[in-house]
Amino acid sequence: MNPQSEGDRLFGAFKGRRKVEQGYVGLMRLIWACQSEDQRWSYPATLTRRLPPLIHEAKLPLQWRAPLKSFLNGRSDRLLSLITVKLLENTNIPAFEYRVIQDDLENVKTFYETGPLRNRALKKYHRIKKSWIAQEEIDDLLVLERARVKL
Repeated sequence: MNPQSEGDRLFGAFKGRRKVEQGYVGLMRLIWACQSEDQRWSYPATLTRRLPPLIHEAKLPLQWRAPLKSFLNGRSDRLLSLITVKLLENTNIPAFEYRVIQDDLENVKTFYETGPLRNRALKKYHRIKKSWIAQEEIDDLLVLERARVKL
């Protein structure tokens, strides 16, 4: 697979399906909540189902593109600060949604720590030059990492 051929970027692979799904749908909901100007609050149905959508199109402020890339590369979680500020500025968010939003922020932070940040550390330690770790490589790297940490 060559992600550059279609203009797409690959980040990952990320282990821990549940954490990845919770982080992904949480990030999509947070981005939506930041930008919702509707007085009648309601998440899009695709973001409230048991399983997250495989593909979800979201408007992303131009100034968030670089922080999103840094987030998914494991370089910085600054994106969460930008999202938090925007959420606090959005007066349309009803109080009953605060707990869901807090859970989403926590899930996205956990995803960052166990996905992008961990992958960045693995790539650095094992001197992996390519921008992403393939699915078939991640398990071996994690086993090696666990063995190294036990020493």
